Parts: sequence; structure tokens; C-alpha cells
Amino acid sequence: MTNLDRKDPITLHFFGDSWTAEQCELERFVQQGKFLHPTKSVPALVSEELKLSYINYSRSGSSQSEMIYYLSKAHMKPGDHAVFCLTAPSRRFYLDHDNHCNSSYVDSIKDAINDFHDSWISACTCYMFNSLCINANVKPWFFSTFNVSWSKDTHNNIWDQIPSNNWIIPKNQCVIATNFDPEWFGRFTEFKNTDFFDWLKTRNEQVKKYIYPCEQHPNMEGRKTIASIICNSLREFV
Repeated sequence: MTNLDRKDPITLHFFGDSWTAEQCELERFVQQGKFLHPTKSVPALVSEELKLSYINYSRSGSSQSEMIYYLSKAHMKPGDHAVFCLTAPSRRFYLDHDNHCNSSYVDSIKDAINDFHDSWISACTCYMFNSLCINANVKPWFFSTFNVSWSKDTHNNIWDQIPSNNWIIPKNQCVIATNFDPEWFGRFTEFKNTDFFDWLKTRNEQVKKYIYPCEQHPNMEGRKTIASIICNSLREFV
């Protein structure tokens, strides 16, 4: 289906964690009177720029696998677009005895903490995202925020099933390294998931520009940067 075939407008569907959720660390600062400027989520900024409606399924603390749960319940129409804002691959998802969603880190399960398993889980999850969207005739998009899921050292064949042109930024990179502070991260040949926290500790001018007053989440300048990246990729398709 092309956009010309549609009788109803395109809707953007966003899946992610606190970096793209409607209420996050920055909104808590507003409630506490520590941040006096108006805030908008990344999906709201993208929607405003592209003049399209959106639905935001992002949840604070969400794992990549939890996004499958919300994707399975999403009401998407053929021709819509789904944007998957990939979070830390080390988060795990489970349904509890009350059928409630839960995501957590697996720090207490030592055998489960390794980059190979993280990459395997993430590849399978992204493959599921891609397949469900294709079945619904929805265009999927992927990008990583503060972590990366793929590297040449942990590559598995499932990753090859996800078209490279579905990535808003290359799968071995993330927003903070490519757009928040490419100079600082440019010193490394490969991004490691601990690099984000090392960068935060520098408290350099880029951390202040894109993160402060938050501790681990983008401020409005950071959100606008992420929204701009998404808009630049989607613009010609919507």
C-alpha cells in the first residue's frame, strides 16, 4: 500500500522506555518546580513536526521484549509506521501470576549476563518486531538510544533478517554516540554499553547540554535532537 492508496491518515506508533515515554525524569522536575519550561515527549515532537497523529506505547523501565507485548495489542492500520526505540538489551521481560508486565535487569542471574545472550535476545526481539509489522503492512523503524544491541563480536544470523534500511542510525551505534557527543565517543572504535555511564560522569558541556537537569535521561534539547533524527528518516515516507 502506498500513501496515495490510503483513505485515512497515517499514525505513528512508538515503542520504547523512559527515553520516549510521556512522563519521565524531566516531568518530575517540572512537578517539583525545578524545571520551568514546557516539556514534550520525543513522539510528541515528531508528531508535531511531521503533522501526523501518534500513539505512544513507551513505558519507563521497559525491556525490548516487553515492547512485543504492547506491539501485539497495538491497533495499527496498513500503511502506518512503528518506531522502536531500543533500550538496554540486558533488561528481561516476564508476565507475573496476575498477568502484569514486568521488566528488570538480570544482575542476580550471573549465567545470563553476557553480551552474546543479550545480542541473541535482542536479535530475536527485533526480528519479531519486523515480522509483526510486515504482517500488518506497517513500516518498522529501529534505533538505539543509550545502549547498542549489535556488535561484530556478538553477531548472530538472526540480525541478518532485519533490513539495514530499517535502521534510523546504524545498528552498531546509538544516539548519544552519534548525535549527543560524537567527539567524546569518537575515541572508541566500538561502543560499549558501559560507555554511557562513563560519559555521564564526565559532566562535560555535552552532558550538560543534552542531559541536565536530568541524571540519566535527555532534557528538552536531547529530546529535540532525537526527534529530529527520527523525522529526517521518516519524512520522505510519510
